[in-house]
Amino acid sequence: VSLMAQHFKLKLSMPPYTGVEPLTTEQRMINSLAEEMVRRGIKPGQIPISTPEISKDIEHALIFDHVSFRYEAKYAQKEEVQYVIQDVSFTIEPGEFVGIAGQTGSGKSTLLQLMNGLLKPVAGTVYYRGRDIWDKDFDRRKLRQRLGLVFQYPEHQLFGETVYQDVVFGPYRMNMSKVEAQKHAFEAIRALGLGEEIYDLSPFALSGGQKRRVAIAGVLAMEPEYLILDEPTAGLDSASRRELLEFLSAIRRERNMAVVMVSHSMEEMAEYTDRLLVMKQGRLCLEGATKKCFQENALLADTGLRKPAAMRLAEAMRTAGMDIQADIVKQSELFSVFGMHSGTAFAEEK
Repeated sequence: VSLMAQHFKLKLSMPPYTGVEPLTTEQRMINSLAEEMVRRGIKPGQIPISTPEISKDIEHALIFDHVSFRYEAKYAQKEEVQYVIQDVSFTIEPGEFVGIAGQTGSGKSTLLQLMNGLLKPVAGTVYYRGRDIWDKDFDRRKLRQRLGLVFQYPEHQLFGETVYQDVVFGPYRMNMSKVEAQKHAFEAIRALGLGEEIYDLSPFALSGGQKRRVAIAGVLAMEPEYLILDEPTAGLDSASRRELLEFLSAIRRERNMAVVMVSHSMEEMAEYTDRLLVMKQGRLCLEGATKKCFQENALLADTGLRKPAAMRLAEAMRTAGMDIQADIVKQSELFSVFGMHSGTAFAEEK
C-alpha cells in the first residue's frame, strides 16, 4: 500500500474527499488506499517514495474497495435475497501467496469470480492496474488472461486429444503465433513437473494428480500475473497435494506471480501462504500475515476454523512442559525442532 502511494504522488496524505461532485476513479482509488493504510497501521509519514524498482507492483495491484454482491431474486434459493459478499475491502500485490479461508457458504468462490470479472459487484469497486474493471472501455477479456482463474476439479474441463493440444488452446486464443503459443505451452507443462513423454498422450490416460496439473498448465500457459485457484488440491492424495503446491510456490517465485488460493486445509494455508483473508457469512472478518492470523484464537473460533495441526501439537507439547517456540504454525517448523525434513516419509509417519 505504501508503494502505491508513490503512484498517486502522496495524495494519500491529503484530507479525505468530502465534496458533493462525483468522485473520479483516481479519487476513489486514493480513498480506498487510505483506508487500506489505516487497516495496516501505516501513516502517511512512513511512506517510502524513493524506491524505483517497485513501480510494476504499484501498477498491477488488485484492489477490492467496499465490494458487495448478491444474486438476482430469480437466481436466489431463498425468497429473501441476501448478500453473498458484504462490504469487502483488501489489496493483493504481485508476488504474494494469499489464502482465502472460511466455512462452506462464506463467499470464497464468489469472491474469486468477482476478481476476474465473471460477476459484477452491486456496490463497491474492483480495481486492477489502477482502473475500475467495470469501466465501459476496460477490456475484461484481457483481464481474464492476466487473472487466470482455475475452478474446482479443473480436470473435468479437459477436452484435447493430447496434453499438448489442451494446454496450447489458451495461447492460441490470445492470438499468439504458432511458435510463441507452443513455447508457452511447453514451458507451462515443464513448470508443473510434467515430462516431454506426456505431450502426445491423451490427458484422460493420466493419473488424477497429473490431470490436475495439465488443467492448471492450460491457464499458466497464458502467463497470468495472478493465478487464482479454487480448492486446487481437492480430491488429491497427500503426496500429490504437496507436489502441486510446491510447484505453484516455485512458479510464483520465478515469475513474481501472485497466487490466490481457496482451501479448507489450514495446514496448506500455514505452509504456503504469506497472508490470509478469512471470510464469514460474506464478510471479511480477519486479514493479515498468516502466522499472525492463526494466533487470533477468538476470531478463529468464531469462524469455525481450526488451527493447523502443527500449531495444535506444538501448543500441547508446551502445555506438557516441553521447551518449544511459541510461534510454530508450519509442519516444516515443527519437524525442524526434531531435526527432520518435512518432505520425508519418516517425518510424515512420526
